[in-house]
Amino acid sequence: MVQAKEINPPKGKSPLIWRLLSNRRVESEDQACELIDWYRCRWEIEMFFDILKVGLQG
Repeated sequence: MVQAKEINPPKGKSPLIWRLLSNRRVESEDQACELIDWYRCRWEIEMFFDILKVGLQG
């Protein structure tokens, strides 16, 4: 598990905390950052496909 916490959340908001489960071994901060980037990209791809799916229904 890799846990990532938002460093500078918006004023008055609690920081976001991600707990990412993976089968990838993480032994350094660089590896953890790479894994977090992968999950961030995946989320963007998921949103793109959701928008595409909704747009094709009309």
